[in-house]
This record gives sequence, structure tokens and C-alpha cells, in this order.
Amino acid sequence: MERLTGTDLGEVICGLSDTNLEAIAKQVARAQNLTSLTASGTRYGYAIEPAHAPRERWSQVLLDNLARSRRRIAAAKLFDEDAVDTMVNMVSAARAELDAPSPVPFLHDTTTKNVIVTPEGSFSGIVDVDDLRFGDPRYVVALTFASLRASDGPTHYVDAWMNAAGYRNDRIFRLYVALFLVDFMSEHGQEFNGNVPPSSADGRGRLLRVFKESLRGLD
Repeated sequence: MERLTGTDLGEVICGLSDTNLEAIAKQVARAQNLTSLTASGTRYGYAIEPAHAPRERWSQVLLDNLARSRRRIAAAKLFDEDAVDTMVNMVSAARAELDAPSPVPFLHDTTTKNVIVTPEGSFSGIVDVDDLRFGDPRYVVALTFASLRASDGPTHYVDAWMNAAGYRNDRIFRLYVALFLVDFMSEHGQEFNGNVPPSSADGRGRLLRVFKESLRGLD
């Protein structure tokens, strides 16, 4: 952070112009493209080296994510587990399609956090790169889109990122978005780094509505 001028994109994104957002998205897409050209392998999930990725199939990574969401939701009792059941069924039904592509290395945390933007609204750099994720590089874009939908942020940024990267907004991408909305549900009532994020009935209701809306795009 001392080497980069600016702050997290999420802190300023609502005040940036479409031109600024498009320029930042192009830089993030470029960084992801360069990452995709590094060594890959045949395994999926978080790792520093491709051979150390934990899973043999990409669908297993998604089911791991949903299993964590289920544990959290069951513990907090602020949402029903029906949303998890829905996504598990969808991932299972799409398993052949999910598992067909080879794993691609990507930066898994370039959302509205860790992308640093200058006070003038230009791209400064990316921080917090401890490891990579091997799988579908659209996964992090879907996480970003889910975050912006949940917070009513400017989703035009994700459109610009998708266009710059040449990514498809298809049924699988929309499945990822719905999966991450369930993940956000599971964060309610949890403690992270000694802090419990605020959780209100209105906030939970909005998140559930956004999730249900996302399912309509999967019909």
C-alpha cells in the first residue's frame, strides 16, 4: 500500500465516470490476461504452484464453496439453507459443462478491493496477491458483479471488464453470480478478523431478492 497511490476501487467506485471505470477495467483485464499466461496444470483451486491445486475438477471447487456457505448459514440461522440446495443442484446438473475447460491461472481477489485507484480515478495497481486460483477466470468477475449487485453499485464496470477480456456472459457465468450471492448470505452473522459485519433485516431481504432475481437468468 505504501508503494501505490490511492485506495480500494470500492471506496470510490460510485463517484467514478464510465470512462474511468472502463479504463480501470481494461487494466485489470490486462493483468488477468498476463496471469493466464503463467504456468498451469490439470488441477483446480487455490494454490501458488499449479501442481498444488487441491481439486481434480472445477465443479468440486464450486461445491466446496457451497459447503462452506451451508456451514455458515446453518450456524447463523439468518437465512434458510434452501438457497444452498438450489445452487448445489444447479452445479451438479452443469457438472459436465463446468469441468470441460482446462484450468486457467487467475488473480482471485481483484474485486472492488485490492484494485487500487488514484485520487484522480485512474488505475494504480493490484495488491494482496498471495496465491492464484486455477479454473475459470470469469469466477472473480462474477464475484465482483455479485458484490456490486448486492450493494447497488455500478455494474457497468463489470460489463467493461467482460468486454475488455472477451469473456462470455452465459449461463455458467450467471451461475457463478448466484453462487456468490449465497456466499454473501453466509457471511451474515459471522466474525471476520475479530469483527462481525452489520446484518439487518432490510439488508438480508435485499440480498435474498437479488439472489432470486439472479435465478431468473438461469432459466
